[in-house]
Amino acid sequence: FTDVRGDESITYRVAKVKYSTGDEVIWLAENLRTTKYPDGTDLSASNYEYWNAPSDLSAELQKAYGKYYSIKLVDKIAPKGWKVPTSEEYKLLLNEAILTGGSVDVLKHKTYWNWSGNASEDANAWGIGLVPGGFVKWTGADGKVESYNSSDNNCYLLARDLSNKVVLFSDWGMNNEKTLYYPDSWGGAPVRLIYVGE
Repeated sequence: FTDVRGDESITYRVAKVKYSTGDEVIWLAENLRTTKYPDGTDLSASNYEYWNAPSDLSAELQKAYGKYYSIKLVDKIAPKGWKVPTSEEYKLLLNEAILTGGSVDVLKHKTYWNWSGNASEDANAWGIGLVPGGFVKWTGADGKVESYNSSDNNCYLLARDLSNKVVLFSDWGMNNEKTLYYPDSWGGAPVRLIYVGE
């Protein structure tokens, strides 16, 4: 998918996942990296509409983690034909992964997930490529990306229906409790999208 916003053009991988219901859902398979609204006007970093990935990361990881968007933009960041998922849509994705036989590794990026040892043979089998990119808990002077690139593998994402919370895909939650968590956030998080166009 090529996302054109004014003079900015970014091409993303997508993944088509066939659910147990027979439905096929197309997911953006990378974290959003735009610095513009869908109409091409600039997002403002100084007004905390987005944050960059931490500068201590490699350029490759900064690209994988994308930008961190304010929870206030959850209804304003998706281009035409796409939407920010709800917490229930993320939960459904996890449940479908669990149905594969319990291996949720199908959702995790083969390179950027922090595997203990080598990546699982099921790693990223669906092409979704979740990464442990952290989130921004606070806005203003306290706003900084936290819980990123850590061995506990916390993948935070914005959800369309949550207020002052984000979705958390964690190793512990996915593998042991078979659930997602919803930590408080007044800042923001990376964004994935679901295709709703024709």
